[in-house]
Amino acid sequence: MDYVLPVILFLTALILIVLAILVKYYKAYWLIAGYNTMSAEKKKNVDVVGLSQFSGNMCFVMAAIFIFAGVLLMAGKEAIAGVVFALLVPVSIYMLIKA
Repeated sequence: MDYVLPVILFLTALILIVLAILVKYYKAYWLIAGYNTMSAEKKKNVDVVGLSQFSGNMCFVMAAIFIFAGVLLMAGKEAIAGVVFALLVPVSIYMLIKA
């Protein structure tokens, strides 16, 4: 039962990696929140390639944080895993500001 949280973290990381690959390399722009619902006029003002690169990279970064936190939890380093997991807050804020 001690491995439930790390498994959830690893599965979440896997989902983020798949999303990152789809958005960054396979041009699944419809997965970018807000872009799909924009009017055609507003879409002309968006650098969709740059946005998809940024979104994909940020998904990779968040997946790495989830994986690292999961590994630390499995190693019994709960306090350090909590600090690593808390890195999601500044990363998310950076992503909101930069996008």
